[in-house]
Amino acid sequence: MAFNFKNQNDIYLAFIAVILYLMWFIDVFIKLLAGKVYGLFLFCSLSLLIVCIIIINKSQTLLLVFLSASIVIQGIWITDLLINVLFTKTSILGASEYIFKSNFSKLEILSTMRHFFIVPLEFFALLFLKKLPKNFNKFFLYLFISISFFLIPSLFFGAEENMNYVYAPSFEVNSFFSNPVIYFISFFVFLIVSSSLIGILFYKILNNKKIFSLKHIKIYFWITLILVLLVSIKISIMIINLRA
Repeated sequence: MAFNFKNQNDIYLAFIAVILYLMWFIDVFIKLLAGKVYGLFLFCSLSLLIVCIIIINKSQTLLLVFLSASIVIQGIWITDLLINVLFTKTSILGASEYIFKSNFSKLEILSTMRHFFIVPLEFFALLFLKKLPKNFNKFFLYLFISISFFLIPSLFFGAEENMNYVYAPSFEVNSFFSNPVIYFISFFVFLIVSSSLIGILFYKILNNKKIFSLKHIKIYFWITLILVLLVSIKISIMIINLRA
């Protein structure tokens, strides 16, 4: 569905879609430059393009699916990174450990700060759509398909230290699950259940029409975007200093 640029909400939706596309394009360029083709299929990279297309098509159900899943997946990554940088100086979940390795360039560090933007941009896109899914049953179906799309290939392409290749994180999950397939199924179920609960919570909260009619939502959007930008720059600098 084309944007109506006479409508301010559509202008903001188009702006968010452009930001997501540019972050995806820059990330792809940097990954290809570094010869890390497998990274193009990570959730934190490919979902940028997918959500951009979702916003263009104004699919509120799919947007809620990716927002819910992003809160879980990005939440794990951001939590691990912040604990690493601010407190322990070591990765406790294994999600962000790769960023401190010598083969991870400064450009890649700057690119990976996109993690901080994904959830806020998706959340405000949902607010600017001013719509919720009419049939919530589709939410569960699309969530199952989306998570399967990102996780099932990990069973065939081998283990990497990221949230897609779920059966070989660096914190020795084998001490809890000796079978990689058992861990895969456990992680798969965890993502489905946790994302579903978050989706239901959002659905309940946003059913309150007052939230969609907030007068200062655009101001909140810019304040959030600026704060996220400042935090991501600060964290990037701290990571580079820790690696020096």
